[in-house]
Amino acid sequence: MCLSCRISSFSARSLGISAIEIGIGLLCIYLLRGGSGAETVYAKPQTEAPPVGVSIVAALLGIILGAVVGAVGGFLAGSVIADVAEVSCFEGGCGYFAAFFGLGGLLVGAIGGGILAVWLVHRRRRKPVT
Repeated sequence: MCLSCRISSFSARSLGISAIEIGIGLLCIYLLRGGSGAETVYAKPQTEAPPVGVSIVAALLGIILGAVVGAVGGFLAGSVIADVAEVSCFEGGCGYFAAFFGLGGLLVGAIGGGILAVWLVHRRRRKPVT
């Protein structure tokens, strides 16, 4: 392919990606415009974040609760999928299949629960330092 052919060819994908990037940039400019209230987030360094201990306890509780919910959901999804896919229960095949989904759900739930718990603790309105 010649150099001039490569330079002059445009694809819909590259134009679409450029349009999305421009849209995200315009959205950021709109959100951070004057009078939007965004400056109050950055203009008050005297506000204090929750104590580190609270964040650690929230993360641990979130990890534990998320792991339990994820494991139960994974085991249920695995057993339903095993029934629908007609996985053989010979020598516990369907049980291993469900356990695989349960362990995956446990891992995803633990990570998601920890992140969600810390985010919920830090998103509450902060008190001014006195």
